[in-house]
Amino acid sequence: MLFSRARNTDTNGTLLIDIGSGSIGMALVLVEQTPERPTEVLWSHREYALLRKSTVGKNTLKDIDTALFNAFLEFTTAGQQKAAEKGIEISNVAITVSAPWAHTSTRNALYEKETAFAVDDELIETLTKSAKSVDTETSSKLEDIGLSVISTSLIEVRLNDYVTKTPSGKVASQVMLTLITSAIAEKLRATVTELCEKSIPTANIQIYSFIDILYRTLRHHKPYTSEACIIDITDEATELGIIRDDILRHAVVATSGIQTLVRTISEELKIPTGEAVALLRLSSTELKEQYSEKQIVALVHICEAYKGALTELLETTGDDLRLPPTVFLHTDAETNAFFAELIHDLRKTEGSTAHHVLIASAELFGGVIPDDSALSALLYFMQHKLGTDVVQTPV
Repeated sequence: MLFSRARNTDTNGTLLIDIGSGSIGMALVLVEQTPERPTEVLWSHREYALLRKSTVGKNTLKDIDTALFNAFLEFTTAGQQKAAEKGIEISNVAITVSAPWAHTSTRNALYEKETAFAVDDELIETLTKSAKSVDTETSSKLEDIGLSVISTSLIEVRLNDYVTKTPSGKVASQVMLTLITSAIAEKLRATVTELCEKSIPTANIQIYSFIDILYRTLRHHKPYTSEACIIDITDEATELGIIRDDILRHAVVATSGIQTLVRTISEELKIPTGEAVALLRLSSTELKEQYSEKQIVALVHICEAYKGALTELLETTGDDLRLPPTVFLHTDAETNAFFAELIHDLRKTEGSTAHHVLIASAELFGGVIPDDSALSALLYFMQHKLGTDVVQTPV
């Protein structure tokens, strides 16, 4: 669970922190789980990093750190003032980190014998601990590139290749566990943890990979979507996850996002940055009416280059299957239509149908406040990225 304190209190608030590739989102919320008390946003702020380069690297991580400091300065004045006015004690801090500052991967751990054996809780616990200890090699490799593991959790158990939620008490000759590991940039983890501890010393702090939370949300709300693709497009990165047999098998990152494309469009079409941002909101008809044929051709080349980069990224996974037909797209509300059209035929094979693109928003999940508080946080993040600070009412 994302939040450890009791629910249905008027005094315990939660600070949500959304660390994206090019901005920091913060919000103070009251998370309740009843129709009478939906999640309420008391205060919110988004701080954009001043990225000086179009590629993601050490310099932009420094810029994200600066944005994080600035966001906390805003929180310690306006945010904490709002908490004091409402008589709120901030008891929890929930943090999600997006690519490229986060890395998420899954691995299988297999245990089998020639003869069948009884499966119990002790065996599952032992196998899980063993799998986590073996995963130390992965942790070391991640540390070498500046990432630190924040969680490794069991997400599936298979007995003789059949998924089961209650393995204990059953007999099998093969047990396979699937674990998901999330890591984030160590420097970023240390910075945000220190800032939280200094500004809210008594709060419980939890950090998650954004795509991990998004995947778990889809698994919870769309249990029959066993084959799908998740695409999370932020300011300076695009993270692409492939779900096979209900498991997030691959998660890869391209260092190109909304603002990266905006800068390229501005440069190639010879238009101001603000106009390039507005261009992403236009329909095909409006584009043809407002821009020259030469500019349209340049825009098509830019879009094809972006799609080409994603196709190359998919090839690095080693997954030779066609991209799943269902795609869950998460991005800024004002660019949803643009990117949905862009990825509609991504890696489409001859004779196959185009992808069914669904926008990962609160509306997709019915606008319901789910039982799991982590999902409430995700729904908030979606709404916040849409630019709406609202009281969300369950259906």
